[in-house]
Formats: sequence, structure tokens, C-alpha cells
Amino acid sequence: MRKNQAGIEFICQFAHRLTVTKQNDLGQSKLVHYFVKGYVVQEVVYYHVGKTRKEMIVDECQLSEIYRLIKNVYDKEGVLLARRDSLKAPLRMTSKGFVKQKTG
Repeated sequence: MRKNQAGIEFICQFAHRLTVTKQNDLGQSKLVHYFVKGYVVQEVVYYHVGKTRKEMIVDECQLSEIYRLIKNVYDKEGVLLARRDSLKAPLRMTSKGFVKQKTG
């Protein structure tokens, strides 16, 4: 693995939230949000009650199961750490992700 590619260990150590591209039954792609809890990720759905935004955990799975579908990786502050340009491209760290890996 190249030095600027983000692997599963990097995601477990620094990531807080993932954006994953999934396809529904009609073949349309949609973005799904996940929270990272070590090697386990939890799918989250956001909804509104009045003017408040709520979140509901829908599903749990292993990080290795969805690794090939990850589009963006964010930390707790919402900073983009890694992204994938297309589903066939590798998951590459941004400059802030690279610095976080070197100093963390």
C-alpha cells in the first residue's frame, strides 16, 4: 500500500464518520453515513422532529465489509481525512489526513 493511501488501520485510529456510496434496488446510487467504533461501523439515518435533527442507528457491520465502497472519511471535527474519486480508485488521504497520521 502506498504511503498516501488510507487503510483500515488509519480509519480505525483517526476516523469518526464515513460516507459510503450504496446502490438501491433500482440501481440508483445514494450516500449513506456511518459512525466508526473501532472495526465496527454503524449506519446512521438522520430525520427531523419539528426543528430538531435526530439520528437513528439502522445497521451495524464490519469495516472490512464496506471498505471498497467508502467515498469520504471525516474526523470528529468534520475535517476530510481521505476520499475516493471513483469506486475503482484507491482511498487516498488528503493533506490534513497525512499530517494527522504523521503527528498522531
